[in-house]
Amino acid sequence: MIPARHARRPAAGLAALGLLATLASCGGGVVPDPGGTSPDVRLNCGGACVPSDTLSTSAITAFMYVVDDGVRTQAQAGFNTDGSIFHNVELEGDTLWFVDGGRQTRMALSREGAWDFLLDLLTLGQPYLADIAPQPTTARDYQFQLRRAGGSVTSAVTLPAPFSFATPGASQVFPIGAAAVPILVTRPLDVGAFSTTFLCTDANGNQTSNRVPDGRSFSQADASGAAFQFNVPAFLASLEWDQDAFPAAPVTRCDVTLRAVDSVPGTPAPDFHAFSILQATQTRSVRILLR
Repeated sequence: MIPARHARRPAAGLAALGLLATLASCGGGVVPDPGGTSPDVRLNCGGACVPSDTLSTSAITAFMYVVDDGVRTQAQAGFNTDGSIFHNVELEGDTLWFVDGGRQTRMALSREGAWDFLLDLLTLGQPYLADIAPQPTTARDYQFQLRRAGGSVTSAVTLPAPFSFATPGASQVFPIGAAAVPILVTRPLDVGAFSTTFLCTDANGNQTSNRVPDGRSFSQADASGAAFQFNVPAFLASLEWDQDAFPAAPVTRCDVTLRAVDSVPGTPAPDFHAFSILQATQTRSVRILLR
């Protein structure tokens, strides 16, 4: 068993940058909207919103995403014009449509109204939403159409084919001293698609959900592209303790969520500002227990 390596926490500013980098790499997830959406909901900009029909398309930075987490498939979009990561452009005089073949859905805001940028993908605010049903079973082409008085502004993206974890099973238990946890997914992925979130505890009760950069926790098991290994000793060696009130001791348990993300860029309409982003993501996760 490898003893945990204790280290000091990074500064808050670096942590914030790390959060954004993590969101960018993992693609976020679907936004809960139990009340559904409505075009009558107003955008919460955290300040004054800018009406979209007062702006040229080139002055609008668009953030557009399609994400499938295995339970729901959802389109999200947000817009800004102030160069910040938070969107401040409210659609007025314009409408946004999500196009799936012959099916067109007007994107609108959640009736819940509230926003939480930690949950709302990379739009980092209250996004315009459209749920996609039924969930696609193969790779699928989609369009976002911003319909303006002067015509439609069309962006295109292809959602990758879905996949799932064949192994390990949900909440499967593995020894904390195991050399590796075998992973099998149902279609080929890159090893860089894998990441973790976790909570680990050592024998003295110290806990952590932090780690130093570590590129060795996952490796391919063979040439299939579907078989991988989660390297438990490398993972434990990368832990960075944020609650070390007691002397350091060997790690006794970790609750680990293994996550795999397959993201591909789309083609934002050239009319939008050059900083615009369009991305489609398949994301899956499974929780394991190290004991």
